[in-house]
Amino acid sequence: MSEIVFTGLPAYFGYTVRVVINGNAGTAQVGHIAIGRVRELGTTMEGTIVGYRDFSTKERDPVFGTVAIVERESARFAEYQFAVISTDEYRVTEIVKRVRATPTVWYAGDDTDQFGTTIFGFLADEFRIPLASRGVSIATLKVESLT
Repeated sequence: MSEIVFTGLPAYFGYTVRVVINGNAGTAQVGHIAIGRVRELGTTMEGTIVGYRDFSTKERDPVFGTVAIVERESARFAEYQFAVISTDEYRVTEIVKRVRATPTVWYAGDDTDQFGTTIFGFLADEFRIPLASRGVSIATLKVESLT
């Protein structure tokens, strides 16, 4: 597993977080450690999508049909579908707006790491919440990883 989220840590002023990584020489690696407040946006629903975007190029010779592939990086993404109580729509929109250009940890909820929904990245598209009159709106939020 390459991403893991720990919640419920004490958040006192002057508090120190100590991270110890155990592993054989050369096997333990850490790319990023992010520490911050958890902001709940809503309740994750079925329909959340995970995947990746490939930045490699593939070109086929139009005469001979051979293919030249240049392998490049790829980025993981998640497109979260979640329910928002109608009275929370403005609050959720403001939270997303504040972190729109800041690398942020996005995840579907506690104990969801195994689904690949944890992404350290940024808002990949505009964020919209279609307003519903029945008290709950279904929002979609797409994020993309840094690497």
